[in-house]
Amino acid sequence: PPGQGGPPWQGPPPWDGAPPWQGAPPWQYAGPPYPGMGPPTPPRRRWRWQLWVALGLVAVLMRCVAPVVLLVNGANWLRPEAVGPSGSAAPAATTAPPPAPSPAPDAPERMRQPWVMERIGDVLRAQTAALLRGDRAGFLAVVEPANRKLSGDLARRFGSLRALRVADYTQSIVGVPRPRISTGDRREWGVTVEVRHCFAVTRCAPDPLRMRSVWVETAAGPRMASLEQTGDAENGPRPWEISALRTAVGKRTVVATTSKYASRLPRLLREAEKAAANADAFAIGPPRDRYRIFVAGPQDWRRWYGGDLPDWSVGFATAVGEDRMEVVLNIKEIQSDYLDEVLRHELGHVVTLGGEKYHGRSNFWLIEGIAEYIQEYKRPVGGYDGRQVVRRYVREGKLKKTVVVADPTANTADWQVAARYGVGYYAVRRLADRFGNAKVLAFFKAVVRDGTALDAAARSAFGTTWAGVNADCLRYIRRTTG
Repeated sequence: PPGQGGPPWQGPPPWDGAPPWQGAPPWQYAGPPYPGMGPPTPPRRRWRWQLWVALGLVAVLMRCVAPVVLLVNGANWLRPEAVGPSGSAAPAATTAPPPAPSPAPDAPERMRQPWVMERIGDVLRAQTAALLRGDRAGFLAVVEPANRKLSGDLARRFGSLRALRVADYTQSIVGVPRPRISTGDRREWGVTVEVRHCFAVTRCAPDPLRMRSVWVETAAGPRMASLEQTGDAENGPRPWEISALRTAVGKRTVVATTSKYASRLPRLLREAEKAAANADAFAIGPPRDRYRIFVAGPQDWRRWYGGDLPDWSVGFATAVGEDRMEVVLNIKEIQSDYLDEVLRHELGHVVTLGGEKYHGRSNFWLIEGIAEYIQEYKRPVGGYDGRQVVRRYVREGKLKKTVVVADPTANTADWQVAARYGVGYYAVRRLADRFGNAKVLAFFKAVVRDGTALDAAARSAFGTTWAGVNADCLRYIRRTTG
C-alpha cells in the first residue's frame, strides 16, 4: 500500500562513489483468484414418466451431480487444503465433503478438478511426511518419472531444508487445479502450492510462500512435472530454494551459507549469537523464535531475494512476511573486524521493523538511526565511526532545521549517505540518553510501525512537542561532532 514498506534496510555503504541501496519489490501473492462454479440449472419437466424410469435416471445422474454438490455445499473445498506434518487435512469450519468419486476418463475438466485436487493433496501429504522424517526418496517420489532436472532441484531443496532443521512444514493447495493444454493422452494441471515452514523450532509464526507447479496424470497418480522458483512478488527466490546450504544453529540464531564458506560457520555463529543477545533488548512485540541469517558468496548475492542490490553492499534485512525479516550478508565485502557491527545493525532492523508492515517513507533517519544505535549500544559515543562525515555534513550546511534528513537516492554521494545514517544515530542516541530506551521504542513504534505523526508520537512517548525534541537533537549533533 502507498506509504508503507521501503528498501531492504542495510548499513551505510563505503564512500567510494558506489550507488546507495535500491528499493524492494512490493509484497503480494502471485496468481489470480479462482472462483467456484455454480451447479447447472436442471430443466423443468412438465410431463410425467413412470416411476421406475425416473429412479433409473437419478441413479445414472448421481455420478455427474456429486462433484457439483461439492461446489455448493462443501464451502471449505475452495479453501487451501492444509497438508501438515501429521499427514491429515486441517480441520474445516464446516462438515468436510465426502471424497470425490473417480471421474470417467472422458469427463469434462470441471468434473475432474475435485478428484485431481484430492489426489495431488494425497501426494503432498506423503511428501511433507517424508521431509519431516528425513526420507529423501519419499520426498522425491512426487516427481514425474525420468524428470531428472526436477529431481535434482528437489534433492537440493530437501538437503537445504534438512540442514536448516526444518521443524514444521505445511503445503496447501490454493484455489483449484487449472487444466493446461495437453498433447495426446497427457493431462496436465497447473497448481499453486502455499508453503509454510519453521526452522529449528516447532512452534513459530510461519509466513506463507506461494509456488506455481505443473502436475501430470500418470498410471500411478498425479506427479509433479515442474516447480517454479518464487520471484519478485514473493521476494524470492529464497536461499533454500536454489542453493545447497550448510548451517550452524544456536540458541537464538540459524546461520546458513554454501559449502564454499562452511568453514566460517563457527565464527559466524558466535558473532550472530552475541548480536542476537544485543538485539533482544530492543524487540518490539513478541521475541523472535530464531534470527535467520544467510551468508552469500558473490554468485548467490546476485540471486537470493532477487539480487537487486549493488555488489559493494555489506548486508541487508528484508521482509519475508508480515512479521518476519531475514538477514543476508555479503561475505565478499565483510572485513573480519566489521562482522559484529554488520550483524548488530541488521538484527536491529529485524527487531524494530518486524516485517513488511512499516512506514518507510520520510522515516529513513529513524529506521537507520535506531539500527545504528543498537549497533553501538553500550559503546561510547565518541567512538562512532561516522563522526567525521556528520561533522562535514554540518559544516557544509546540509543539516538545516530538522534531523529528518531526506532518503538517499541513486545520485546521493556516498559520504552524504553515510552522514545521514550518522544524523539518525546521533538523534536516536540523544533521545535514548534523555528519555530512555523504552520510550524511544514506543516513539519508534508509533511513527514507523503505526504511521503516527511525529508531534503526536513525541507527545505520547516523551510528553513534549516534536519541535522541542528536534531542536534539542540538532544542538546535540552540532555539539558532539563539532
